[in-house]
Amino acid sequence: KWSCAPLIDPHGVIPEDPEVPVIGRSVVLAIGLIALSSLTEVGSSLAEVRSHDVSGHYELMTSDKEATADLDVKQLPGGRVKVQGVADWGISNKYGPSIGELDFVAPIRNGHVRFEDDCGNGVHRVDLYFRGTRLSIKESNPLGCYGMNVFFEGEYRRTRSR
Repeated sequence: KWSCAPLIDPHGVIPEDPEVPVIGRSVVLAIGLIALSSLTEVGSSLAEVRSHDVSGHYELMTSDKEATADLDVKQLPGGRVKVQGVADWGISNKYGPSIGELDFVAPIRNGHVRFEDDCGNGVHRVDLYFRGTRLSIKESNPLGCYGMNVFFEGEYRRTRSR
């Protein structure tokens, strides 16, 4: 017997049907709740990805004429981002600047991305915080990961969307 009637009334009571055993109604109810829960999670994940697209080109905001940094960020499916960047220091150095690069894929959650790598001097952590067209980067233990005096830490602004 098939029916389009709701399994639960507004008060949370399963309607009685003498032709459907209680255990059958419970199994159908459990499967329906699991399916609804899964759809809700997928829907909220898609909404988060759409409403928080951080793709674009970001430039370090600094008054230091010796240091620059640029990042390209691309939002990927599954709540991940690809980050590629170049930073340098000592632009006017007669031997040339020190240069460092970032290139990784990591999950993004609520506008936050964390990347960790062992640069031979312990674990180096890079935290990216996206807020609208701004990006804030915090680093821990960057020594030995990039060129001399090269860091990505600081405040960035998005100059181009992708």
